[in-house]
Amino acid sequence: MTDDPGSDSRLISFLLGELPPEAAVELDARLFSEDELFDRLCALEAELIRDYLRGELAGHLRRGFEQQLRRSPALRKQTAA
Repeated sequence: MTDDPGSDSRLISFLLGELPPEAAVELDARLFSEDELFDRLCALEAELIRDYLRGELAGHLRRGFEQQLRRSPALRKQTAA
């Protein structure tokens, strides 16, 4: 993972609940003040959902997404077919 707090890999780790708590809190705060970062996060979340529904997520991405799916009623609603 890159050190850039706004990198796609870091944002995906945030979405999958894989960031250390301190890093997640810091990124969460940035999302409220940086519209472009928030928009990128939303786009990545949409890509993850699309890829999951198409069966295109593999390995740790699929496992992480399914863990978040179990934790999040909102995410379950987004993926309901």
